[in-house]
Amino acid sequence: MAKKLFRAVLLLMVFSLLSGIIVSCTAFSPIVGKWQDNSGNTYEFTRTGNVIINANNYVITGTWSTVSSNVITLNMQGDAGSMFNMLAGNSWQYTISGDTMTVEAGGSTNYLYRFQNPTTQKVVTRTTTIKTTQIAIPNTHPTIGVTYPRGGETFNAGQTITITWETTNLSKSTLVIVAYQYPNKAGTYITGVDGTPNTGSLKWTIPSDIQLNGGKAQIIVESLSGQSLIAEGDSGFFNVTN
Repeated sequence: MAKKLFRAVLLLMVFSLLSGIIVSCTAFSPIVGKWQDNSGNTYEFTRTGNVIINANNYVITGTWSTVSSNVITLNMQGDAGSMFNMLAGNSWQYTISGDTMTVEAGGSTNYLYRFQNPTTQKVVTRTTTIKTTQIAIPNTHPTIGVTYPRGGETFNAGQTITITWETTNLSKSTLVIVAYQYPNKAGTYITGVDGTPNTGSLKWTIPSDIQLNGGKAQIIVESLSGQSLIAEGDSGFFNVTN
């Protein structure tokens, strides 16, 4: 009787020891953790022997256990779990190299990669304000503007008026030509061909026998260099009555 009791106790101790070894192998197996395949499906193996598979947002749960150093068995639950067991096989032979696990199961080879939790990185953007300074570049091109008459006035033939103009980048010694013209006709010199110094004003007596087209005329002031026009300005059309 004592021998039978001793044998029973010994068998119980051996069974407990083997169970502890198996649990220990499962708890500290390199397969423990979360893995991901190329399709984005995740496989999570816990130290307590549970497995959670998330395939296309469909969750399948079950258990896993260590058979040997590179073989595990899986028992997935539910209808989807039964389908998974049929397709993927309930026995996996695996090898792990770094963060990659190669799995031989169901007659095919698959690759899982240790799941990396996405990290949130704060991106600081800096707006650089570029101050643009506008530099006024002097306009060296000569200009002429007739300031009187401006256009729209009414004068009488024989009346004397003062023609005025303003220029830029033209000296007072520069000769300018002052003329009048009426619509669609060539100009008639007031100053003559040689012109007059650029003083900015000139008295003009409107000819009493002026021939106008429609009673309108305008003043033209221009600066020439030889036969080349340097600058020109004109007034609007004014009225002349005889």
